[in-house]
Amino acid sequence: MRQHARSSRQGRNWRLTSLTRLVIALALLTLVFGVVDPSNPAEAATFVNAFTNNLDITIPSFGAASSYPSNISLSLPGRRIIDVNVTILGLSHPSPSNLDVLLEGPDGETVLLFSDVCGNGDVVNRDWEINDDVGSPFPSNGPCNFSSTFNPTNLGSGSDIFPSPAPGSPYGSSLSVFDGADPSGNWALYVYDDLQNIPPQSGSIDGWRLTLTTSDVIAIDIPASGGSGVAAPYPSTVNVQNQFGLIQDVNLQLNGLTHSFPDDIEMLLVAPNGRDAIVMADACGGADVTDNLINYDVTIDDEAASPFPTGGPCLLANYQPESYGGTETLPAPAPPQPYGSTMAVFDGHSPNGTWRLYINDDRNGDDGFLIDGWSPVFTSLSNAAIDIPGSASNTSGVASPYPSTRTVSGRTGMITDVDVTLTGLSHTRPDDLEIMLRAPSGAMVMLMRDRCGNTDLNNVNFTFDDDILAGPLPGAGPCSGGTYNVGNDGSGPSLPLPAPPGPYGSSLSIFDGQNPNGNWTLFVYDDLGGDTGFVNVGWSLSIATTTTGSGGGDRVGIYNPSTALWALRNSLTTGGETTLVYVYGGIAGGIAMLGDWNGNGIDSPGIYVPSLAYWFMRNTNTTGGAEIAAVYGGIQGALPVVGDWDGNGTDTIGLYNPATGQWLLRNSNTTGNPNISFVWGGIPGALPVVGDWNGDGTDTIGLYNPANALWILRNSNNSGPADVSLVFGGIAGGLPVVGDWNDSGTDTVGIYVPSLAYWFLSNVNITAGPQIVMVYGGVAGATPVAGYWGDSTLVLGAAGPPAGYFTPSLASGDVAPVVPALDPGLFGLNAPALLEPAAAPMRPSLSSSRAQPAVPVDPNPELPTDIVPLDGAQGRELPDLFAP
Repeated sequence: MRQHARSSRQGRNWRLTSLTRLVIALALLTLVFGVVDPSNPAEAATFVNAFTNNLDITIPSFGAASSYPSNISLSLPGRRIIDVNVTILGLSHPSPSNLDVLLEGPDGETVLLFSDVCGNGDVVNRDWEINDDVGSPFPSNGPCNFSSTFNPTNLGSGSDIFPSPAPGSPYGSSLSVFDGADPSGNWALYVYDDLQNIPPQSGSIDGWRLTLTTSDVIAIDIPASGGSGVAAPYPSTVNVQNQFGLIQDVNLQLNGLTHSFPDDIEMLLVAPNGRDAIVMADACGGADVTDNLINYDVTIDDEAASPFPTGGPCLLANYQPESYGGTETLPAPAPPQPYGSTMAVFDGHSPNGTWRLYINDDRNGDDGFLIDGWSPVFTSLSNAAIDIPGSASNTSGVASPYPSTRTVSGRTGMITDVDVTLTGLSHTRPDDLEIMLRAPSGAMVMLMRDRCGNTDLNNVNFTFDDDILAGPLPGAGPCSGGTYNVGNDGSGPSLPLPAPPGPYGSSLSIFDGQNPNGNWTLFVYDDLGGDTGFVNVGWSLSIATTTTGSGGGDRVGIYNPSTALWALRNSLTTGGETTLVYVYGGIAGGIAMLGDWNGNGIDSPGIYVPSLAYWFMRNTNTTGGAEIAAVYGGIQGALPVVGDWDGNGTDTIGLYNPATGQWLLRNSNTTGNPNISFVWGGIPGALPVVGDWNGDGTDTIGLYNPANALWILRNSNNSGPADVSLVFGGIAGGLPVVGDWNDSGTDTVGIYVPSLAYWFLSNVNITAGPQIVMVYGGVAGATPVAGYWGDSTLVLGAAGPPAGYFTPSLASGDVAPVVPALDPGLFGLNAPALLEPAAAPMRPSLSSSRAQPAVPVDPNPELPTDIVPLDGAQGRELPDLFAP
């Protein structure tokens, strides 16, 4: 039977030499560091050499062969073995199952190449290569009269005994027992015929070839000596210096990992600040020769597709960290348990300092090494909006920039409310942070000082708002993202210049009644050494004033599903600043909508996910979690609609099924059955629209058909003929929008053309040209939205969303949608029975007294000459926010 035999080491003295590996590649900023030794700056070289003894070997009918052993002597100073293969040349024998062939290396390691294989069929002048990594085991029965590659194979029923001077058993079963050894010295091949045949059966071998893959450097020996224990060096270190920014992600690159039983390996990575992660333990097996790792390059990466397997072989180029070792603690000086389980523990920290890799072999009998050492690979956020502190060589001091400035201009009226949002804040000891906001008037508020304790902040979003009852950030921590009151007890010294001296206010209401226009400045200071951080995206202001400065009525915006970015505008004109920018959504397949979910007169975002039938709504136009969630829908192909169906001042959810013309409207934003259900529509290609067409305070249904630019609108939510029809649009790719553009109390139609970034809006629901034409948007894949979001100004600190877009999820603390207990399958992934359409969907018809609509609007209208569009492809200048 073939079994795994653990090898014994006899006095190996492996030479250790470190490597220099430093590669800098720019993505954000990716840094690859390797083991550094100024005395030996060269990387390891790998050599493949073949050595042959061509002297014939005569095999008697029974007993040891001539040339017993047959020898190959080598002198390869400074080399270490990576791989060994052996080829038996010109073998001839009538009964190969009689043969036992043993290889002994210079330091006494042995491998039984084959024994009792191939039965009794003749083998005539064949070359057999013995290779751990290629081929398959020898068969037990022949014929084997062919040249091929085989794995070492022992099919004998008992222990094979070779006569002296061959070494005694046990013998290794894998050529990997030689890995890491010095190849110099005498290699001996012992050939023995173990069965007396009558009549006699003799044979011959024309010689043998030894093929060695060697390296001139071994970075780390595993273990340092003996059959188990810590590696040499222990730890192996990499020193990282003068790198600006904080880690966003770190991977570990192992170069040339070789081991004959990788399950023995335990590997711990420790950062300069003492954070650690067990990256590999009791993985990749070893019970079979195919599990051996030989000159294996692997990247350990949290984002890899799968973790290291517990059993081998390990063949992929990337694995997630994995430990199957339970609570094992690596020997000192490695830190004790508990260890981190992912390399995310290093994110948000400085890469500078000494990184340590501890490797331990926890069982006797096998060994290995790292040929080319290891490399931590960092992605550092040198382009963060605010670095804390601003110097890579310090761990305390003022941020960069200091201060960070936002300019507000063109606003009318006095301030009634100010909110501040920090987007993507990370710090390894947030208690060190002091963050102060100064208004153009000189009034100052300390947003947070000595808050959140020693627990890391990792890419969180904080909004500071006086109008909620959440309280300030906790002093001792930990802190999670969300909305808080200002957290300043009024004590503490003044911030460094150029920040004005204190005292600093403790409420944002200090700004009320002031002029909002001018420079707002944010001062960020780290008051204690040892830890660092950054604000990834930036900071923003939300300012409400006593007058709008832009007129009433609905306004327009866009939602970009690829970035979850909402960009809303408070005027129906080309140019000027975006009013509101925030991140919400990003769920695959999610459809954007706006609605007044709480009846406060302000439209805010929502997302409908058709595949899950989930609705996620938020009551403010800010980055944050869902405040309302429901399960409703799941009908294939159905589109979401939102409106105030019962005239109570609150918008609620609904669905329109184009395939059947069925409308399913609900009077609350909760899981449940439709309150209103009827059939109206079913026109192929027509899109649903909703608005208060007659100004009675209730939203009702409509359809827009892009094929003929026909709008058909109904003043009640039931089946029947169209009450209003008009032709407006017909521009290729145009999408319908609806809003009360002139604050008349009546919703009217509009068209947004994404490819041109043009908006064509009408203040009347009749066939006519647009009264309002503007340019805004042009972001590829973005969808239009319309609504009223009040009078506020938000200035984004950096273009784009945070590193991790906010996605409503149960894990983030959002309201959990509940499937109704009455009928759990009602709004699952299949359409409920009660929503099945009538046999003949009703198509709206024009009343006989109403004139037929005129021909569609010219699909290629002459654009106004006084508008400066934004599409750079047509000679327009896009603001950074809308760069595709």
